[in-house]
Amino acid sequence: MGKIKILAVSSLPAHRNAGLKAQLSVLKNDILPVPTVILSGVTSFSKVYKQTIDLQPLLEATMELCLEQNQSIVLYVGYLEKVENVNIVLDFIQKFNDMLIGIYVDPISGDNDKTYINHQIIELWPKLLIKANFAFPNLTELKLYSGLSIEETTVANHLVAFGKRFPNLNFIVTSYFDNDDSGIFLRYKSTNQLIRHKYYNQKIDGTGDLFVSFFMKYYLFEQDNAEDSCKKAIGSILDIIETELEERHCQPEVFV
Repeated sequence: MGKIKILAVSSLPAHRNAGLKAQLSVLKNDILPVPTVILSGVTSFSKVYKQTIDLQPLLEATMELCLEQNQSIVLYVGYLEKVENVNIVLDFIQKFNDMLIGIYVDPISGDNDKTYINHQIIELWPKLLIKANFAFPNLTELKLYSGLSIEETTVANHLVAFGKRFPNLNFIVTSYFDNDDSGIFLRYKSTNQLIRHKYYNQKIDGTGDLFVSFFMKYYLFEQDNAEDSCKKAIGSILDIIETELEERHCQPEVFV
């Protein structure tokens, strides 16, 4: 097996540390960025310029270089800007499936019970989820793809339904809240575990992208188990949040 590289398909913003920019900051030369869209900044800015990318030739040409160099490839799929991007990625998986050692996806679709991508992409995302080895939905995305009605209010029901809909999928719910339970929910093989951690009430852009990046760093490159990779990724994120809040001179409100 050659050196592992992560072929990462997602957005690339200039301002703020999110998307592929966040992943590059953590994974450095171990990640091969293939942007679906280049942005002047993250969407929390009031005005953002975007330039879409012709994904198919860039993705396949990058993979061909990987094969020339005998690299072992994990495909990561995050933000998909256009509906046709989904079919491009599905065709790519079909073509190169035997050469991929893993498929990790973050079904970036919405947050806080609101969606922010084309609804047709939401309809197609399950086709990618069913092919993946690992997924990193937030709570809104868990509800979107569980197969239950979005009006179903019991989070545990969505969790069970999501697991049944994608039975071979390991997944981490990165913002799990259900009554008094909160934290990171990990389902790995036969393990189901809620890992509690501190929350801060201030919004920090890109924490989801950073969590996935740190998890992949510990799990794929340092070969920690899934639970320890989660815990170490949480610790790394909390360090970043605390540093940024200190730089903002904020007094953070902490929830445990």
